[in-house]
Amino acid sequence: MSPTAARSTLAPSVPDDPELRERVLLPYREHCQYLRSATVRADDGKVTAACEFSVGESYYIDSTGHFNAVEFNICYNQAAYYLIAQTVQHGLMPAFAGWTLADFWDRQLSGVLIVEFNTTFQQQINPAAFHGELTFREAWQHAASATNPALVAIETTCRFWDDADGRCRGRVLLAVTDPPASATR
Repeated sequence: MSPTAARSTLAPSVPDDPELRERVLLPYREHCQYLRSATVRADDGKVTAACEFSVGESYYIDSTGHFNAVEFNICYNQAAYYLIAQTVQHGLMPAFAGWTLADFWDRQLSGVLIVEFNTTFQQQINPAAFHGELTFREAWQHAASATNPALVAIETTCRFWDDADGRCRGRVLLAVTDPPASATR
C-alpha cells in the first residue's frame, strides 16, 4: 500500500449526506444551489470537504462563460455551511464541542460571518461542472470579554478547479458568533 493510501485510510471520512446537504442549501433559491456533493475527512486536526459543483446559470448577470468572484463566494459559503454542519454532527473539531445541529441551524445565516476574504484566479473555470476543496485549517473559541462577544474563529483555505486547466484559490477567515452556552467554557 502506498504511503498516501495508508494516510487516507487513517483519516475519519464522512460520505456525502444528501439530506444534510439539502437542509444546508434550503436558504438558497433552487437555481442558486450549486453544491452537488461533498465528502468530508478529518486528518491531523484539519477538516476538509471535497466537493462537486455546477453553476447552471448565473442568477444576477448574463453568462460570462466562466466562474467568477460572485460564484466563488456563493460556492465557498455553501461548502463552508456544509462543512460546519458535518463538523458539528460528527464532532470533528474541538472548537465545536457541545454544539448540536440545532445550534448551527440557528446561526447558519445570521451568525456565520466572513471576516477576511482573499481570492486568486489563475485560469478561467468552466462553471458547468467543477470541483472544490475547502479546509478548516484551525478553529478556536474566543471567550467573551468586556469589549468583544464570544465566537468561534475558523481559518480556512479553499480551491476550485475544472477538468481542463481552470483553477483558483482563496483564504478566508470565518467567525461564528454567539456560540451556544453548552459549548463555552
